[in-house]
Amino acid sequence: MMKASANLTDYNAKIEQGTEEFHIPATKKTPEVYLNKKEGLLKISGRSMPIRANDFYFPVMRQLDEYLKTPNNRTKIDINLEYADSSSSKLLLAIIMRLRKLKENRELEILWCYSEDDHDMKELGKMISDLSGCNIELLLVS
Repeated sequence: MMKASANLTDYNAKIEQGTEEFHIPATKKTPEVYLNKKEGLLKISGRSMPIRANDFYFPVMRQLDEYLKTPNNRTKIDINLEYADSSSSKLLLAIIMRLRKLKENRELEILWCYSEDDHDMKELGKMISDLSGCNIELLLVS
């Protein structure tokens, strides 16, 4: 297993000291991940089928743990994936589970975007909503 610092280098994550933003650019096999802690916004978009999904999502989880120490009153999660493999699906569920405690005393909005012809991504959004106990808004996009 790789060290966290190697993960950030391998996936070109951008974390600047003193900033509230975290960004991993998309590749052919990995999604773009953007976290703006000041705005309370997490966006995940593209295709999620990294060779080592745990290594890819580890720095994201770490950043979310930091965010949860002083979260905004409102947090928005925007997931717009064309594809997610089974390992990624489990980690997306873990992300939602990690953030669901915000529902206790803060506003948590989760949007799950899918295209009209993508039944699998729509079903994945429903499944994650059911398993996490979070109300995920399924949004049809063109």
